[in-house]
Amino acid sequence: MKKRAFKFCLALFIAAGMLLPASLADSQSAGMPAAEGFKDVLVTHWAKKQIELAVQKGYVSGYPDGTFKPEQPVTRAEFMRMLASALQLPHSQGGQPWYQPYVAALVETGVHMEKDFSSDYDKPLTRMEMARLAVRAVAPDLQASNEPTEDHLLMYEATKKGIIHGMGRGELAPEGHSTRAQAVAIIERVLAVNAGKTIPADKYAMSAAELEYRHTNMETVLGLSKPEKLPMTILEHPIRITVEKLIVIDWEDPNALYRDYFPAILNARYGTVPDKDYIIAFKLKFKNEKPAQGMYIFDSHIMSGLQYDPVGIVKETENVKNVPIVRLEKEFEETYWFLMGISKEEADSFRARNALVISLETDKGKSIWFNSL
Repeated sequence: MKKRAFKFCLALFIAAGMLLPASLADSQSAGMPAAEGFKDVLVTHWAKKQIELAVQKGYVSGYPDGTFKPEQPVTRAEFMRMLASALQLPHSQGGQPWYQPYVAALVETGVHMEKDFSSDYDKPLTRMEMARLAVRAVAPDLQASNEPTEDHLLMYEATKKGIIHGMGRGELAPEGHSTRAQAVAIIERVLAVNAGKTIPADKYAMSAAELEYRHTNMETVLGLSKPEKLPMTILEHPIRITVEKLIVIDWEDPNALYRDYFPAILNARYGTVPDKDYIIAFKLKFKNEKPAQGMYIFDSHIMSGLQYDPVGIVKETENVKNVPIVRLEKEFEETYWFLMGISKEEADSFRARNALVISLETDKGKSIWFNSL
């Protein structure tokens, strides 16, 4: 790094359903109505087709009263029996408790890891627990690993493969409970992926999962492959600047995540007819721990002189335009969003190079360069 008075240049590299216990289900499955006969599974039910397939395959059944109870929460044990049966995993017959053979079969194959949970199998299954089991069922590299795999990665992989969809506009609800209908739908997607089929992904869920995992959604929205995870410190002296998040917003998509997070500044800049196709928002934390002389001023002229469109600066806590001034003579900690707009052509150039190259300017020519590889 070359240092001159009032100037510096810096690079950031970011490589670019409740199932009956076995003793009851097996004895009562004979004569159970087919899915089309369940009186509580309407023709318009979103999972009707998946329920029909699951019943035909025999890994789930209905109830003696002719219902399927699609919205009833599914327990850990019930889902694991369904999954082990659908995958046709060899298992012992009988045993106590009734679900133990299925749990053992999933543990043996690496689909279930006892560190996730090894008791309380009668508790309702969460969506995160369902995602863990489902994604390991289609990804051998995630099975039987001694290395801990974080939940954010498992959820992201599950959304990329199309196995986990959002609850609406990308909401992942990892702690939410899974229903019988959701359990069947997930298992049918697992079977489809294992059969070599491509399952359409929910792009909003995928973007939300990538943000949780990497603190950026560059891969989901811009197609930049395998960016490194944030946060990342890009400057240590005289102040510390950390990139906490880097979010790409598809401005042409009215349902894009974070599109309504900065309403005041974006509406003031673009209104209802934007002249840019994407907004890139950097969440930067400024921190000064050691008193020094002078100050840094990051004004609204972001990337002036470059082709990219400076949108403005938003203080994290206020959602209004601000001019961040870092006074070095005292301790300081504040977070700002820096926003810029790019066109489809500029986004295409980033994809072609698999790199995101951006400059943020401060007072008197100071600049910070972001180069994601």
